[in-house]
Amino acid sequence: MKELNMELPSTRENYRNLLESLNLNNEADRKRYSLLLKLAGAADTYYSSIDAQQEKEKQLAEQKYLMEIQWMELTGKKAEALAAKRELELKAMDKSLQFLQNQYG
Repeated sequence: MKELNMELPSTRENYRNLLESLNLNNEADRKRYSLLLKLAGAADTYYSSIDAQQEKEKQLAEQKYLMEIQWMELTGKKAEALAAKRELELKAMDKSLQFLQNQYG
């Protein structure tokens, strides 16, 4: 890709945006477009592995937070634990309902 003055975009969406931004009336952009189409399968695999890694990191962070809540409960910080549980519930809730829950909950 460097020979065509390109870098692999950081996200799948940016990859698509790059493809769509190319001017196919231009010879250099046609070459770039052709290369990007040939690399599409490999790029999809790459972005899927990034997505999977980010999901694992998110799950680990959630597990850590749940353990912190348990620690609060075990050390007598019940109000803090309850507030943390409530925060998790609000995050899991549909965005359209969060405002109402925050206002009336």
